[in-house]
Amino acid sequence: MTRPDGTEVNNMVWANDEHQAEVNPAIDEFCQRFPDAQLREAPLTRLAERMFDEAELSEEVNHPIPTRRRRVRGS
Repeated sequence: MTRPDGTEVNNMVWANDEHQAEVNPAIDEFCQRFPDAQLREAPLTRLAERMFDEAELSEEVNHPIPTRRRRVRGS
């Protein structure tokens, strides 16, 4: 996924058969509610953005990037 600011997010997504079966009714309802394929892209992209943003935040919390501390000498 390429965000509007040009940054790219590369994540692999998958769901097992049980998860697929659980979400299929919601997907069917979604497609009926938004019959226009182009209109369906808007919530699809928003969902992907939100999922990847949450994954990045979770990763940062679990594996923070170490920051260098600078020592400042007193005068």
